[in-house]
Amino acid sequence: MKLIILCLIVLSASVGLGILALEDPGYIVISRDPYEIRMPLLILILILFLAFVVFYLALNFLMKIIRAPKVLGKLKQKMDEDAAHKACMQGFTGLIEGRWDQAESRFVKKIESSQMPLMHYLGAAYAALQQGSLQRRVMYLDQALESQPKHRLSIQLTRARFHCHAGEYVEARKVLEIQQIQNPKNKTLLRLLVDVYQALEDWQAMRGILPIIKKMKVLPADQIAQREQLAWSRLLTPNESDVGVLESPLIWKSLTAKQRRNPAILSAWVKNLLQQGETKEAETLLRRALNKQYNSKLVDLYGQVHSPFIAYQIELVQKLLKTHSERPELLLAMARLYRYAEDYTASLSSYEKVIALGASDAIFSEMASVHEQMGDSETALNLYKKGLTELKENFESPDELDLDAKHMLTHDSEREGNSDHSPMPMIR
Repeated sequence: MKLIILCLIVLSASVGLGILALEDPGYIVISRDPYEIRMPLLILILILFLAFVVFYLALNFLMKIIRAPKVLGKLKQKMDEDAAHKACMQGFTGLIEGRWDQAESRFVKKIESSQMPLMHYLGAAYAALQQGSLQRRVMYLDQALESQPKHRLSIQLTRARFHCHAGEYVEARKVLEIQQIQNPKNKTLLRLLVDVYQALEDWQAMRGILPIIKKMKVLPADQIAQREQLAWSRLLTPNESDVGVLESPLIWKSLTAKQRRNPAILSAWVKNLLQQGETKEAETLLRRALNKQYNSKLVDLYGQVHSPFIAYQIELVQKLLKTHSERPELLLAMARLYRYAEDYTASLSSYEKVIALGASDAIFSEMASVHEQMGDSETALNLYKKGLTELKENFESPDELDLDAKHMLTHDSEREGNSDHSPMPMIR
């Protein structure tokens, strides 16, 4: 459209000049002794126009020659950037398809020309991780940090994830704790750090970070509650924590009333008391808890408490049997309590009811112990043998595993089988 308008303007100007030249051509005289030049005005205008066009074209050609290196440099840079982008896409394709060596080589190619070198370095580091090359993995991450210092947090979080992926939780912890000092409110960092503490079973550290996670709502409320329950339970169990027996009472006292009512936490503390021989306090805590709310795990634990208040314990379990029918855990607790009270006949009767409800092979061992205390060694021996036979059959008949256990085993095996071909690890 612009070209048409320009042509029309030139044509109009030419026609106008032609008409003007016919009516009054005019002359231009250029005189310098001994020479004199005379020409029509129209011819001079045409000569000047042609001279301008020639000068413009010459100047434009000269400028293009001067700018040629810069233009060619930009063209080469564009081609290199396109090649780097293509190599990056091929690298990610290799990661998805599990071709780690090819992915690494594509990420490294043209990395100096890429507009997103960080993606190249991280992709190459992950490919090296999958090939088991610690040296190259660290090298790529260090290069990423050197070339992209403003993305330090992202690079270090990726480094920590790679450590976790390789099972190097101690190294991951070091990286994350340094970054936490510099980025105390980063939710992704805190979420990963609490996972690392749990993997390392450092319950003291988890205990310290959980209030921060709760305040900042890093995790859903139910997950925070699960982590708190796990941490407190482990801290209250001396053989599973580093706090020791002396510090456990202080930890128990520091808990809120709601936390003390938690069955898992209460169970851990009661087991702690039983290990120290504090059966009176253990029985009191369990009795109060069961009077307020029924819990099968607490009932099972209550049956293992051999306190001076056996008669009161039996009375409580009998009361629970009336309100909760004949549940296996109640009958088993009753059998054990009768055994502690040396009422062996009642104990065996309760054990038989437990077996009728589908007890485990461990029950036969306990029944055998009762018969030994009664002086019936032959029956005790037969029960021990029966328990061993049941145990052997359970090991030889995996089809009899419950559905939940099968699901867990299948899930774990699928997860382990796919670990080598998983995409880049993500944080929750």
